[in-house]
Amino acid sequence: MKHNIMHNNMIRAVIWDLGGVIARPVSSDGVRTDGSRNAFDLEGDRLDQNLLEFVRAIRAHYKTGLLISSWSDLWQFLAYQKEIASAFDILLQPEEPGFRRSDPRLFNHVVNRLGVRPQEAVFVDDSLMGVAAARSAGLRAIRFENPAQVGSELFDLLSEPVAV
Repeated sequence: MKHNIMHNNMIRAVIWDLGGVIARPVSSDGVRTDGSRNAFDLEGDRLDQNLLEFVRAIRAHYKTGLLISSWSDLWQFLAYQKEIASAFDILLQPEEPGFRRSDPRLFNHVVNRLGVRPQEAVFVDDSLMGVAAARSAGLRAIRFENPAQVGSELFDLLSEPVAV
């Protein structure tokens, strides 16, 4: 997969959700197999390697963050997994700074950690609650349905060719 990246001064960071976006239940053809949107099961969910490759490609021009829901065991697992951790500037659990996932202050904390302003960041999540909270904090947000749709919407926001 080849990515042509051109820097856009408007967006400086892309923040991703883990469960339901970067890792999700998939069938062999890559289509979501169930309706669960916020569950992550190490045995049932799979990392989207193409999406991780895309995150690594945009990291050359944009800061990247990964929000991990409240699974302490998963946090420990991810902290040592270079495959995932190397694609992101920060890995953050919502409970780490003491916020709930639906709290817009969480997103203020994330953009502060990334060194950008809220309007300079976009959040990709499969949850309407997460998208709403990010928008309440002043971030742009994309509700994840599938990689092609996210690629298309990021293309519009980042003004660059995006292949996911």
